[in-house]
Amino acid sequence: MGDPSHTPGDPRRSGSRAGGSDLGWSHPINGGTVLAGAEPDAAILRGRTVANGAFVARFFATIGLFLALGVHGCAGDRAATGRVPAAASEDTRPVVAELLPAAVAWYRELQERFYSRGRALNHRERQLAASLGVKETEAVRVVVLEHFPLPQDPALQAEARRYGLGTCRFFALTIGHLIAIKPRAVDDLKLLAHEFVHVAQQEEWGTEESVRRLLVQYRRFGPAAAPLEVEAQETVQELWSRSETD
Repeated sequence: MGDPSHTPGDPRRSGSRAGGSDLGWSHPINGGTVLAGAEPDAAILRGRTVANGAFVARFFATIGLFLALGVHGCAGDRAATGRVPAAASEDTRPVVAELLPAAVAWYRELQERFYSRGRALNHRERQLAASLGVKETEAVRVVVLEHFPLPQDPALQAEARRYGLGTCRFFALTIGHLIAIKPRAVDDLKLLAHEFVHVAQQEEWGTEESVRRLLVQYRRFGPAAAPLEVEAQETVQELWSRSETD
């Protein structure tokens, strides 16, 4: 749901998930909203979290999460930092079960509301998306929004605000094949690449499972350490690194 490898406007661009190193991209950014991990994924989550601890630390030290403090024009908006995970041992199932129906409904509402307003990917972007694992690249749409709508459901809105949605720190949001991006990040190819990983994740999991995993992981680990975000960040960074050495 956002990116930390650099702020929008950075001339560095690009990222990828699993494919070609001959794309000619330069550098990457993160950002997005999609999902991964729930109780059944606990062993995987623990393994990835431990193995990637150093990466996450560097990630925060150099750029901070997409929700980090100090991003463009956020001086007066310090409440949500995106780093409010519950205890790792907390049973998230009751809360997730309560939020899931409203979250899925909101997710589908945004798809219906904004998908037709989005633009299709150009040839270069389709190549990048495919290299990151997106299967239906022709279905992806990118819409530019100054403000991301908040859910109307009070409990879900509180959960969204908990992680920074609705603040200027939130640069991108992925909803199925729809990617919403703030105007100041519209030319950031690396941020777009991060969102492509989220698109691929959602293609694999489907709508309801994707939303469930997002709720579980963000609540248990926080956005920075959520395995779905770590996967997107690492995948893009790996692609950029390969493209720089080719």
